[in-house]
Formats: sequence, C-alpha cells, structure tokens
Amino acid sequence: MPGGALNASAGCALRCGLYQPAPGGTGQDGFCNTIRSPSQRISFMLQASDGNLVLADRDRGKVYWASGTGIKNATDHVLYLTANGTWVLYGSGLNVTWVERADSVTKPAGPWISKQRSFPMNGGPDNGPYRMVVHDEGGWAEIVNVYGIPTWWTIPECPLRREANQSCSPVRIVGCRSHCGLYQGLSGSQEDGCNYWWSPTRTHALVLGGDGVLGLFRANGSSGGLFLGSPLWAAGTSLSGATNASFVLEPNGTWTLRGAGTGMPYGVRATSEEPATVGGSLSFPENAGLALGPFSLNVLDSGTLELRNGEGGVAWRTVPCPAAPSCVRAPAGYSGSDWCTHDGSTFFNAIDCGDDGPGSTDLACTDWFGGRWVMLSSQGCVSRGGFYYQVPVNVSWCPTAFVTPRSCPDDPLWCHNPGDRFTAADCDADGLLDAACVAADGRLLTRRSSDIAPAPASPAAASTA
Repeated sequence: MPGGALNASAGCALRCGLYQPAPGGTGQDGFCNTIRSPSQRISFMLQASDGNLVLADRDRGKVYWASGTGIKNATDHVLYLTANGTWVLYGSGLNVTWVERADSVTKPAGPWISKQRSFPMNGGPDNGPYRMVVHDEGGWAEIVNVYGIPTWWTIPECPLRREANQSCSPVRIVGCRSHCGLYQGLSGSQEDGCNYWWSPTRTHALVLGGDGVLGLFRANGSSGGLFLGSPLWAAGTSLSGATNASFVLEPNGTWTLRGAGTGMPYGVRATSEEPATVGGSLSFPENAGLALGPFSLNVLDSGTLELRNGEGGVAWRTVPCPAAPSCVRAPAGYSGSDWCTHDGSTFFNAIDCGDDGPGSTDLACTDWFGGRWVMLSSQGCVSRGGFYYQVPVNVSWCPTAFVTPRSCPDDPLWCHNPGDRFTAADCDADGLLDAACVAADGRLLTRRSSDIAPAPASPAAASTA
C-alpha cells in the first residue's frame, strides 16, 4: 500500500497525488485535486462531482482525456504516483466499496483507452523520482522520469517543436524530454514515448524504427497500434545492428537523421535536403532559416509531414509515394482464377481496404462459415487469410468488407433442400436485406446483416423427410 500518499492532508502537502474534495460543484478546482498547465488554461482534475479524472480546457469546454471512473455519489477518490512511474486511482461510491478503480498500465477505462500510452520500459525505481506534467499546446499530460522521458501520457495533439534558442540533442536520454525529435526505442520498434509521433486523430504516425529507418505509416483507425501496408514515406536505409539512431529538428528549418550500425560508424544517415527512400519531398528555402524559427514538424491526418516556421509557412513537406497498383482476380484459365469461388463465399471486387493511399483497389473474400481472405495492393496483391479452422485475416485488414454492414446474399449451401423456400426481408430493421428461409418442416431460419457470425446449419435432412 502507498501509505501516506492515500491520506489527503499528508499527500496534498507532499504533492504526490490528487484528492477528491467533498462534492459541491461541477469540478471544484482546488490545489489538492488539480494540476494545471503553465498558462493555467489546461487542467488535470480529480472531479468532486463524480471522482472522474479529467484533462480538459474548461474555459473552452474541450475534454482531451478522462479516466472513465466517474460514478454516482463518488467519495474518497485518490490518484497517486507510484515509485515505478505509474498512477493508481482508488475510490468508492453508491454500492461501490473503496477499491482500486483504474491505473495507468493494466486498467485504462472508458472510451479514452485509445488516447493514452504507457511506457514501462522507462519506469522502475531506478529511474525516479517521477512527476506529472500538463502541457498547453495540444492539451496533453504525461508522467516523466528523472530524465524527463515519459512513462505514461495522453497522446499529444501537437507537433514536434524546436524553439529558437533550444538545444535538441541527438542523444536519447537528453533529447527525448524536449519533444524536438525522435529517438531509437529501447525495445526495437515498440512505442516507448521517444520513437513515435502521432497525427492529431491518431490515423498516422511517424516512427523511428529499430533498424534506424524513419517512416510515416497509416494506422488502423484512431486506436493506432497496427500499421497497414508499407510506409507512405521513409528516409534512411535499414542498418544491421542499428544503434543510437535519432531524428532531430534543426534550428534553421531542416532535419537530420543520425545513427550507427554493424560496420557503419556513427554519422548522418539522411537529411531533409536529400531524396527519400520511399516517396518524395519538397523544400521551400524562402520559408526556412534561423530568423524564421521556431520550427514545428506536423504529422497530419492526411498522411503528410509538414515542417512549418514560426509564421506557419511550410519549409519542407513530404510527397507520399504513388498508390500501389490495383489488385485483380486472375482471368479464367489462369492460376488464381478460382480465388473466392468456393461454395458460400462472397467476393468483394475493386474495394478500398484502407491499406494505402487513394487510387488503388483491393480484393476481399468472406464466407458464411467464418473464413476471410484479402489481396492488398500495398502487399503485392498476395492472397492472405484462410477458412475459419485455419487463420482468417483480422477484420481490421479490410473493414470495408468485413465490418461494414451489408445485405445478405444467397448461399448455395443454405435453404436449397427440396421444399425449402428462400426469401429476402429486413428482419432487424437496419435498412439492409436479410436472408430468410421457411424450411419444408415449417421452421423459420434467418441470416441477418447485423450478425457477424457463420451461417446457421442448413435445414438439411429434416426438410426432406
């Protein structure tokens, strides 16, 4: 147990936690339950009204993140920082005993789970002491260790930024705290608070990989974590045994990628003035130079990087690589012409699975027994997936085909016995036609568009007896 940290009077004096005051107002801002950004505009508050931990700009009515711990008649809620660089929240309420209700590592709560990250590799007793910081730009909060490196944060909605007189070191333990560049991760390409930077809605991420390559990827929705296809843009070549890789913004509106590898001494691996290895870029020297700083690197939701000066002028930007060629099924008589032609299958031709930029199309296949396959243009149109008893691809590989509700087609293995009568009707009132079957023995069977599940068993022998 954290001992004195859970005692409101002692913990507030030590400033090692936040403590819910007695109810009386919407948030009831106070010294013991609130941390504020330098301008005082953004507050990280343990609310008096419900025990919810909320990061918000209350003057503008904008919520950036919440713990999802709000309950009716909340009492005695406490948030404290641990010696490992995490936070834990305890509390009680109506018909709820006093218990741990959330923490930064194992119990992220509510719809805000996709807007936070935990980096245990930067924590532990040896990296303390820890402090919680609230930032003005982008409205985000983080717990940082003694080196200023995050162990947890609510994902920033702001660019990487180098101030005019700021030093931006290529050394990870020094530079990461400044958020003016990216640094090779401690665990390969696993996100650790120093090697990723997300677009505002987390649809794209700039990643400095464990091989020393800097790449811009499209992510699988706002939750991030799964990158779809090849990078839209990349700089630097893969290094065997890569070490000390860093991507740093320079004060004159350029950037530099450094690193070392087996047989490769430490040095500059790429700059903003050199051709990219994937995609392209454009430089605008009239918008660069020391006098026009500070400079900010923006990861845009459109899948583009823009390095902007202090007045918003673009000094450098990426040009995504051309769209991959579209996938097509092989014509009759050629190998692969039978792809997605088995009984019970549904073929999706020329659809966009969202794996790369616009202009290219993919193929997808599903059947009523749980099988799923794709041919993605970004992966060379190679068939991936399998039947339900093998390894079907995850639905996130092609949400257009596997997630989006659709009308139910006829199935050659369902409702085709003598005496069966097939019809189509909207059984679940979702505006899409469902499959219905009146079997010969009088049973009514349905396949509804709102159900993502294998088809029910065919009426079979019972309808022919």
